[in-house]
Amino acid sequence: MFMKLLGILAVAGMAVLVSAPVSAENAQVRAALGGGNEYGGLGVQLARTSDYDRWSLGLGLAGYSDFYGAAYGAAFSYQRADLIGVRGGEPNRHALGVFIGPVGTEGEAEFRNGFYETRDYKAVWGAGVNYHYYRRGINAPGWSVGFGVGHGSGRHRDMTNVNIAVGYQF
Repeated sequence: MFMKLLGILAVAGMAVLVSAPVSAENAQVRAALGGGNEYGGLGVQLARTSDYDRWSLGLGLAGYSDFYGAAYGAAFSYQRADLIGVRGGEPNRHALGVFIGPVGTEGEAEFRNGFYETRDYKAVWGAGVNYHYYRRGINAPGWSVGFGVGHGSGRHRDMTNVNIAVGYQF
């Protein structure tokens, strides 16, 4: 079921990335590697960028536990780079954005007959806001660092997280 949902999210995200409105003629599709909410955890990202906008779809490892195993995540995010820190003639380095994706993980196990029969480890889905600094500009290859705050509801509890994101855009 999860893989089917992940596939549907990936196809829908790709459709949005390809058809997303952009404000400049020099829109590009870029790949990125990194860690953070908008990467789906520790993962990869495909983004459509322009001078001021960045729409992205990320897929990654949201968490891992020796007991439960791996939890995978997918994320969709949008960032805008002309809201703060804009100076004439310089690339747009400061971006504010929103994301939908994993904000944590939770596990569940069933103990029967002296053994753990089933184990389940899932990403907790939520939404949040983030800030990123792109060293060479939002539309250029290079390193980015940022932070975000997100909130989501899991099966057993609500979760709020503060994360640091680091990535490289190709």
